[in-house]
Amino acid sequence: MSISIRLKNFLDENQIPYSALTHTTAYTAQGAAATMQISGKELAKTVVLWTGEEMILAVLPAPNQVRLDKLAAELGRPVRLATEQEFSSLFPDCELGAMPPFGSLYNVPVYVDESLPPMKRLSSMPELIAMRFACGTTILFV
Repeated sequence: MSISIRLKNFLDENQIPYSALTHTTAYTAQGAAATMQISGKELAKTVVLWTGEEMILAVLPAPNQVRLDKLAAELGRPVRLATEQEFSSLFPDCELGAMPPFGSLYNVPVYVDESLPPMKRLSSMPELIAMRFACGTTILFV
């Protein structure tokens, strides 16, 4: 899977240096972590949810599950997993299961799990960070 066109355009238009690295096909975030030989805790996955009013994105570590009850209490309305049929048209440039956690590019609110660790630096250069997504892309921001 490749980086979404909207994300690529956003990064390019804002002159944000990056490098996209791909891995072999995986059908779960944990599977993607395994193909990259990293811990699932180092991989963020994006989950599409329906609140009864709108679609939202939850971003959390690959091995975790969305606590729908906790999120619903936080939002003050019911939350459930969205079906692929419900959300596929919202992400026309993404393969199913490969939605990036950049909801602003799709006019979708994003909720990030507090347990996600801060970005790790991959080298001694302080300006180099990596974002690994379950969609099969690691983006290095230089």
